[in-house]
Amino acid sequence: MDVLALQSISLQKHIIANTNVMLDLLAIIRQRGKSHSQFNKPITDAVTGNVLKDDEGNAKQFVPNSCRDKCPIKPSAQTNDNKEMKTLLEVANKDHETWKTTMAAHAKNVSELEIAIRNTKLRKLFYEFMKDLAHTTIITYKVTSGGFPANIVMLVFELILVHMAAHGTLNTLSQDIAAFIGFWSNAEGAGMETTSNKLTNDYAKVMLIDITATKSKAKVE
Repeated sequence: MDVLALQSISLQKHIIANTNVMLDLLAIIRQRGKSHSQFNKPITDAVTGNVLKDDEGNAKQFVPNSCRDKCPIKPSAQTNDNKEMKTLLEVANKDHETWKTTMAAHAKNVSELEIAIRNTKLRKLFYEFMKDLAHTTIITYKVTSGGFPANIVMLVFELILVHMAAHGTLNTLSQDIAAFIGFWSNAEGAGMETTSNKLTNDYAKVMLIDITATKSKAKVE
């Protein structure tokens, strides 16, 4: 908060507005994540708490309410006790249970994608925010120092240096901070590439920039 108080009023408003948008989106992501976690838990008996099993003895997986309808195939009351009808209904009910399991798997995939899309949006908001702050820092430095440092040769617009500043800052973030904005690395340091390395690559992908080409345009002698 002390750092925020030192900024200009216009920058404070920009920081607060962007932070609120990101926090609102983060709250939605976490809420959906909590709901999604049900897909990873087996169904248990409401009274005993025991895990329910299917006909093959496997634990029954979570099925969302939208997929829990009973089998719509119903006989008339006059034929309900017929042996042949019972056999037919058993097959229909088994097929319906299979359908529910299939639909639950689709629902799980949709739920995962809903979260992934929002995580990508959150990262882009964060990247844009970092770019804005980097741009502000560079402009401030330019104004207060009477121009850019003599050893930096600007071959194109300031945006090149802005991207490099944001990109460089991301390369210092820890795995915990990266996870906070919806970015995870399955194996830290695998293949000599750390989470922060992968995060900077994601920045380049999301922001649609070519880092190699951008570096070549901002030379430091």
